[in-house]
This record gives sequence, structure tokens and C-alpha cells, in this order.
Amino acid sequence: MMLKSAILVLFTLASAALWCSLAPDLRSWDGSSGLTLFDAASWPATAKCLALGSLASLVLAALAVKLRGDWSSGMLVLSGGLVGLAGAGGPIDGWLRRNPLPASYAWLMAETLLWLLGLLVLSMAALLLAANFPPRSDSPTTPHSESPPLSIRQTWPLDIPCLLSALTSAALGAGVAYLLIRNSSSPQVIASLLVAFAVAGLIAHSSWSPKSSMGILLSPAVTALGAYAWGCFSYPSQNQLLAAWYSREICGLMLALPLHYLSAGVAGSALGIAWAQYLRPVAITQA
Repeated sequence: MMLKSAILVLFTLASAALWCSLAPDLRSWDGSSGLTLFDAASWPATAKCLALGSLASLVLAALAVKLRGDWSSGMLVLSGGLVGLAGAGGPIDGWLRRNPLPASYAWLMAETLLWLLGLLVLSMAALLLAANFPPRSDSPTTPHSESPPLSIRQTWPLDIPCLLSALTSAALGAGVAYLLIRNSSSPQVIASLLVAFAVAGLIAHSSWSPKSSMGILLSPAVTALGAYAWGCFSYPSQNQLLAAWYSREICGLMLALPLHYLSAGVAGSALGIAWAQYLRPVAITQA
């Protein structure tokens, strides 16, 4: 178990290092901080970097799923790798200065959905790829040691416990992150989201014991959409929003970019689920 966890960490760090190395080619058109897709300086370069990073992360995520026999392990590698890109992209400060506010928060809502779609597609692809890997020849295949067969269907039982766990995780994650995020510094935002959604994922999974962890893993995106909707409608003008930012009276949830939520937030959720399963093993039934 410890060896598998260590290998999973190595996969995540390798993915993060790769994304971090690609960050300079994903810079914004004015060179300022706050990495967002819609502000990219060069669309061809952005597409090339996203394709390269996604392909490498997909292989690592598939290996993680095969190693652990758990779909959420692949999500941890994918989202944890993006933490490297989120950190290298810098804080939201540059984005706040170069975009018209508060209307541009609507673009962050759209970008949240894009990053979410990308994570879902890659995670499903990793599951399919892992299911087609040949079994290890040195692994016994007794009923007690064989991992359950991997299937996309096991990730999608959108039943009541799954929905309740998603809402619980989103609400708790938002509350804890609201208390922790005190400024726009990238390390501070990333650490806050990681801790907030790890705690939220632990409590949500322990409380509802959902058959699928899908809802909990998607909860950071729900929180992000709520925060950006608040940003769109809570400030009448750009001057008032910037004044709140300069005086540190702005809601901390509005200081995290979509990439922050879909990297550190999802990684924290995956860690929370793993923590809950370690503290109280949960029987996962196949759909």
C-alpha cells in the first residue's frame, strides 16, 4: 500500500513538472499573471502545449488507475499535475487589471466548464486505457488479490447519495476556502483550496458513502461557478470591485482562477476521498 502511494505521488509530481515547464508558452497576451485560456497570447502555441501536457498526463493517470484500481487515482494525477501549471501561471492580479470587470467573471465561468470538460474526458480516457493494459505477470490472480474490473459505468451512478455528497462537498469546501483565502497569492490560494476540499471530501464521503466519487470530485467546479456568479452581480462597477480588492474586502473565493479550482480543488477532493476510505473502508459495488 505504501509503495503504491509513493508511486502515485511520483506520477503526480512528474505531471506537475511537465505542466510547469509548459507554462511560459501559455502566458497571457500582455505577459501579466493570471493564466486563463481566453487571454492566451497565441492560440496555436496554447493548443500545442495543452495537447502535449494532456497526452503525457493521460498516460500517467492511466498507469495510476491500473496501479490502484481506483478511478479517483487518475483524477488525482490529472488535477495534481495541473497544480504545477496553476502555480507557474501566477495569481489572479494580472487578470483583474487587464479585463473589464465585473462582466469578465462570466468568462471565468465558461472557462471553468472547459477545464471541467477536459478533466472528465481525460479521466474517462485514462479509465479506458487502464482497462486495456495487460495484467502484471507477477501479480497473483486470486479472488482476494484481484482488483475489480475497471468500467466507466462505475463512475456515473448519479443517485441521491452522489448528489448529496457533491452538494455537501461544494458547500463545505466553499466555507473553509472562504475562511482560508486571505489574499491572491498563488501559493496561498492553492494551499487553501487543497486543504478546504480535502476536508470537504473527507466529510462528504464519510457522511454519505456514495457509490461513485464523481460528485465530490466535481464539487470544486460548482463552488467556482457560484463564486464567479457572485462576482458578476455583487459589484455594480469595475471601480468598486477593484476598490474591494485593493482594500482586501473582496470575497476570497473570487481570487481563485478556474485553473486553481480544477487543479488544487479537485486534487484536495481526491485526497479527502482517499483519507475517508483509509479511515473507514467503503465497499464499492459495481453498477
